[in-house]
Formats: sequence, C-alpha cells, structure tokens
Amino acid sequence: MDQLSEVERAEAWFRRRGLPLVVRRRDRGVDLLPRATPSLVFFLLVEPILQILAYVVDRVGALWPGEGRESTGFALVVLGLTVGALVVPPLGGWLVSRSMRRLGDRGQMLVAVGVLAVTVAVLVVEQVTGLHEQPFWVSATVTASSVALLLLLTYLGAGSILAWAARVAVKQVNAVGTLASKALPLLMVVILLSFIAAEVWQLVDPRHMDRARLWGVVGFLVLLGALFLRAVVSDEMRELERQQAAGTV
Repeated sequence: MDQLSEVERAEAWFRRRGLPLVVRRRDRGVDLLPRATPSLVFFLLVEPILQILAYVVDRVGALWPGEGRESTGFALVVLGLTVGALVVPPLGGWLVSRSMRRLGDRGQMLVAVGVLAVTVAVLVVEQVTGLHEQPFWVSATVTASSVALLLLLTYLGAGSILAWAARVAVKQVNAVGTLASKALPLLMVVILLSFIAAEVWQLVDPRHMDRARLWGVVGFLVLLGALFLRAVVSDEMRELERQQAAGTV
C-alpha cells in the first residue's frame, strides 16, 4: 500500500511539472472525467458567450435599428462579451479545479457528473431560445464530439502541460518587473539619445559631425551597455551562488 501511494505521488509530481507521458499508460485513464472537469467548465462557459456574441453581431440591425454597428450600445455589448469570453471561462475552470482538490473521489465524481448535466441543459436552453439555428441533433453531435475531444486531450495529458505552462508563464511575468527595473537606466539613456533627441541629431551640421565622431558616439553607447550588462550579470551570479550555498538550487 505504501509502495502504491509512493508511485501515485511520483506520478502526480510528474503531472504537476508538465510530464504526463511519463505516467504509466494504464494509469492515464484513472479519474479521467473528474480530471477533465475544469476543461469541461471552460467549454461550458465559453460556448454560450460565443453564441450570444454571434447572435448580437448577426442581428445588430434589429437590435439597434438605424445606428447598427455605429451604435455605442453595440460596441459596449461586443466589448463586454469579448472580455467575458477571455476572462470568465479560464477563471471558472481554475476555480473548479481548485475546489475539486479539496473533495474526495466521490465528491469529485459528483461534481463532474453535475457539470455534464449542466452542459446538456445549456444545450437544450440554447436550442429553445434560438441561439442554435441548426437542428438539435447537429448541436448535440458537436457538443458530444467536443466533450470526447476534451476527454482524449485529458487522457494524453494536455491539461497537465497547459497548467504547468501557465504556472511558468505567471512566474516569468512576475520577473518582468525586476528585469525592467534593472534595464531602466540603460533604456532611459537610449531613449534620450535616440528618440527624444532625434530632431537634434537631424540638425547637426555634417561639417562638425564627421564619421569618426558618429562612431565615437556609437562606441560610447556600446561601452555603456557593456558596463551595465557586467553589473547585472555580476549581481545575478552572486545571487545564484547564495542560492547554491543555501541548497535551494
């Protein structure tokens, strides 16, 4: 039993680090539906929003007679639906994933079945309200195919890879502020001497600004950048040495 739990912990470790194919093949289908539930929630949220957006765009003349696409209301609705399609589905999938981690196996399965039931209910509501113009069997086939595709991608480990990539991307975004603060002095010098002073450079008399002086200015900027790079690399190396000495690397 201890050995089995150790193997499960090792496989979970690989999944968290975006290496799902290392997991044994027979274990990839374990708890497949609960693992696919966050992606199903994403699909459940994004599909109606896109349907409503398409409905508004197709019937803009009837909804805003006279103004049409020039209407402020149309622009606000399209903007709101677009932002909603970009924000709400990922946020919903993340919240469901985080909530399911606190549940047991039975609770996770109940949530997964509930999400499937809501997906079917949303399909029926969209058909009744006219958001789907095609026959019901076509919409049902498309929805079933989408769910099957999500299950297949979950089996192949696409969710683990995307989750790992998202975590790494967030960490890199957090590091942008530090990198920008370190590069800010050199960036300000380049902006001052190139973009802001562009008109001054254009007014320089060629008789007083020969090729040698021009290359001298370029060399000065290169030297300034090299000194700045040396200072930054030196700081990074000292930080790396401290981490190695502390055993965190």
